[in-house]
Amino acid sequence: MWYYSGNDAAAGIVSTLTASGNPAVWWVSTVGAVALLFLRVLGSVKPDRAQQIFCVGVLANYLPWVLVPRCTFIYHFFATVPFLLMATVYALAKWEEREPRIKWVKWVWLGVAILLFVLLYPGISGLWIPRSWALILKKLPGGALMYGA
Repeated sequence: MWYYSGNDAAAGIVSTLTASGNPAVWWVSTVGAVALLFLRVLGSVKPDRAQQIFCVGVLANYLPWVLVPRCTFIYHFFATVPFLLMATVYALAKWEEREPRIKWVKWVWLGVAILLFVLLYPGISGLWIPRSWALILKKLPGGALMYGA
């Protein structure tokens, strides 16, 4: 959600303020949570208390918005993020138990998430930056939403 777009500073300086999530967190966590749910339904993963908490948390935050006819925004789903993250970390831990050689996956994911946070920070903070830097950020995942499509 775009709150502010400032082009009224000195020439060549821009600012934007958005409510947006980190693409590495949202995309990977959504895929992880859906994969965990799918594996649970297929019976590949045995149920436990942790999975129930993740499922209830995600569904309790998501289902109320399913039948809402008006437009929904990302901030409606921010309360879902902790549950998506926990489900993804849980799924990664289970995957790592079965395949110990994939330990590097969690570190790559964490590194990409931190890198995208640092790079996209100007767009979530309203920080004034050179227009040339904004054009570079625009090419990153999520950057076009912050600096215009």
